[in-house]
Formats: sequence, C-alpha cells, structure tokens
Amino acid sequence: MKKIVTLIIGIIALTSCSEKYNPLGKWGEYIKLSTNRVDFAAGADSLTVTTGGDMWWVDGISFQDSTYRYYGSEDVIMKSLTYTITEEQFVVQRQAADTLFVKLKANDTGEDRDMIISIQAGNYYDTLRILQPVDSD
Repeated sequence: MKKIVTLIIGIIALTSCSEKYNPLGKWGEYIKLSTNRVDFAAGADSLTVTTGGDMWWVDGISFQDSTYRYYGSEDVIMKSLTYTITEEQFVVQRQAADTLFVKLKANDTGEDRDMIISIQAGNYYDTLRILQPVDSD
C-alpha cells in the first residue's frame, strides 16, 4: 500500500509542475537586447545598445574573417559589470550592467564588413549584428 501511495504522490508531483517556471539550467530570453541588427555608416561609427537583463557577458565576436573569444582571458574579465575589448578595427565596451557600446573604425577595406557579437547569459545566447559598407572616399 505504501508503494502505491508513494507512486501516486510522485506522479501527482511530477505532473502538477507548471511550465511557467523554467527547469533548472534552462534560461529564457534573459538578455533582451534593444536591437539585434544595425547598419553603420561607412565612416567611423558607434552605437549603444541596452539590455533588459544584467547577468550577461560577451561570448565572442565574429568580425570579417576572424573570431575573437575572451572568456577566461586575463585581460578581460567577462563577468564584471564593466570591461573594454579593444582590437585594431573595433572597440566593444560593457559600460554598465545593462549597456553595451560598440565602435568601428572607418571601413576602407574595399569590402562590406559584418560584425556579430554573441552575448551569453547562462545557457541563453543572443546576437547583435552590425553591417558596415565600404568607405568610398
């Protein structure tokens, strides 16, 4: 009898859980970027993007033919509230818990540039894509 009662209580407990709660290890759309795609001018340009969450970090940056990863780097501490990533053609700054700043130099490469910034919060990822045409001057 105890086994049957335990089984019934177990089944009720498992089936009564609502899906409105995320299971352990599953994150919803936590980052909430203010925009996911931006077209820059051909000259030097920048933007500030805000987020709805504050527990996120830059997972990686894809720029032209290169991929940059900074997690675990000694130079940039991704889980801090502010940090700056500086490369030859761009700067990416987490200026506050809910603010990301991106600046690109003028595009004089002869080809349009495509930048994708991957942002992570737990096991949820979001992206910011920046397109920059070639500078014809």
